[in-house]
Amino acid sequence: MPKTRPPYPPQLRARLIELARSGRAPEELGRQFEPSAQTIRNWLKQADRDESAVRDSPRGPAPGAGCRQALGLVSLHLAGVGPGSAFAEDVK
Repeated sequence: MPKTRPPYPPQLRARLIELARSGRAPEELGRQFEPSAQTIRNWLKQADRDESAVRDSPRGPAPGAGCRQALGLVSLHLAGVGPGSAFAEDVK
């Protein structure tokens, strides 16, 4: 039996980061969705680091910086997640 679980879908991660940044507590999100509150806090820290690397670089983003966020946004777009989508309704 594996010791870890498969990664969460990027669109779930991006949506939970967005909800946490809008004021919802990681503990509340952890109870409503599967990722633990600590996992959500780790995702928030990583997203902050990725955005900081892109924003603070004098020559633009470092290679690979912000790629997790970009992947998440592309995944959301391809999955059709946004205002009015079925997933957006589930998280309200």
